[in-house]
Amino acid sequence: MRIRQYAYLAVKSESLSIESIADRLGLEPDQTRIRASRSVDPPRPVYNIWEIRSDQPGLTIDHHLSALVERATPIAGELGRLASEPDCFVVLQVVRHFDDDGEEEQPIVVDLADGRSFEKLAGQHQLLGWHLEPRILEFLIESGCELDVDEYG
Repeated sequence: MRIRQYAYLAVKSESLSIESIADRLGLEPDQTRIRASRSVDPPRPVYNIWEIRSDQPGLTIDHHLSALVERATPIAGELGRLASEPDCFVVLQVVRHFDDDGEEEQPIVVDLADGRSFEKLAGQHQLLGWHLEPRILEFLIESGCELDVDEYG
């Protein structure tokens, strides 16, 4: 199995511009999407989207989320204020693609002290599984952030 995965933190709004979101947060985005830039009727994308990303290959979801939360913790309060506005929401998005153009499962062989070797069974891909540590949960609460997980394959 091959896995490609990444995560991003997004602020989405129909009325707030990318510039006003960045000004309020005091942080420039890694990527943006402008409302109705692809189609006006119906508007596509539906929202102005400000986002910071973690998409380096080889990282577990735990590491992607940790990197994003580390960057965004100083602005958690303002993210929470934005999330409380009527047409604005904040989302921590996890995206995983299985059987895609991602990373192959790595065989792991451990040499034991008595000279024997231990090999991990196939099907235990190094990128499978993830968890939310308390500081991530605290960030989600303080920032008013939704957690959304999309998995494809």
